[in-house]
Amino acid sequence: MTATSTKKVQGLRYVTRFECIGSRCEDTCCRGWEIFVDERHYFRLQKTLAATPEGKADFAASFQPRPPGARDKQSYALLVLQEGKTCTFLTEDQLCRIHRDHGAEVLPNLCALYPRSLAKIGSRFELSTATSCPEAARQLLLHEDACDIVDVSADILPRPDMAMTVPASTRDPWLGLFDVVRGSLYRGVRRRQYPVTSRLFQLASFAQEALPFFHRGCGSDGSFAAQKMKFELQCLEDPAILDEQHARFSASAASSDVTLALLARIFEAHLKENPTRPMAQLLGEVGLPTVADVHPTSLRAVLARTMPSLAPDFLARAETWLENFCANVFLREWYTYSPDVVVYLQVIFVRLNLIRFFLYTHPQTLAAHALPDPVQRREAFDKVAVQVVYRVSRAVDHLLELLQNIEKILVEKQTQTLAYSTLLLQLGA
Repeated sequence: MTATSTKKVQGLRYVTRFECIGSRCEDTCCRGWEIFVDERHYFRLQKTLAATPEGKADFAASFQPRPPGARDKQSYALLVLQEGKTCTFLTEDQLCRIHRDHGAEVLPNLCALYPRSLAKIGSRFELSTATSCPEAARQLLLHEDACDIVDVSADILPRPDMAMTVPASTRDPWLGLFDVVRGSLYRGVRRRQYPVTSRLFQLASFAQEALPFFHRGCGSDGSFAAQKMKFELQCLEDPAILDEQHARFSASAASSDVTLALLARIFEAHLKENPTRPMAQLLGEVGLPTVADVHPTSLRAVLARTMPSLAPDFLARAETWLENFCANVFLREWYTYSPDVVVYLQVIFVRLNLIRFFLYTHPQTLAAHALPDPVQRREAFDKVAVQVVYRVSRAVDHLLELLQNIEKILVEKQTQTLAYSTLLLQLGA
């Protein structure tokens, strides 16, 4: 029994179904990004590998301490990657040599945890996973019950001391209302009587109304208003208000100019800085391989060629993928790290548009539409969804500067308006 076995542990249902499939996976988590090594496991690995001359040489060639001013306990050293940004310890059958020869206990925290992440809210632990792992994306996206909140066995918790934390009590309402606000966002995106974009508009409406008195620092600057916040949270649960917001969004003039301009800017920056990354590969697959190709007019042209062909069964299936993606983000990536809930949601809308763009334009999506058998069509649609979501997630989740740049663009342009949020929810030709 672990030290956390008596604690309450929760997760989304898909987490209980996830397990690493190792060499059967279509990709590897040991290639393509920097791998930080925490201080404790750096020295543990040094001791373990020093047991043999070969291991000692492996360690010296594979682990590089960061400069004293840059290192901390969780990023003490870097794994030196081989050509192609591949980990030195990745075997030909796509497994980890350290794990195989010495066990999971000596793995760096990052390697031992990925794709899982652990949080502690008060005394409650929560377990989730990153969608940059293909198998995690598969378990999340393809099941309608994937995002039901369930109890999780404490025995599967990876390294509980690595959990992100929210204090059990605080005078800061930005943190103090964490469970309430996050729970409202989670419930809101799962209201299946509305299309996903209408649900997100409802959440954006709440965030906009709450912005003057609920943002980072609202407790210290005196702007927080408890009664107003209570009222806005109640509105977010009011069926009549939700119906009116759905009708208002449905009647809004559809213009994807803002979204396409922002996507073009992101694609251009990504191609310049990361021409071999997964999202660059996706751009090549949809016919936009170079910086010269990714301007708003060309994005619109690609959408115009594909969106009229999207069948009702594909669009209905996409509702499940997008809902589950958002629910996972709300529980795993906290609004508290953003300046306010408006910007937090807008960044998610941009990420969602990256996914929607590739889902709607990928040649495999169009090829799947040609399959006559509905079961085969659904399986083919699902395969495209997993490929798109995990590859976009690899580009975004593991390039922190991309997320930071998206947020910076939104803040600099002073986009914290409901009108701008509405435009970010529009994607079409």
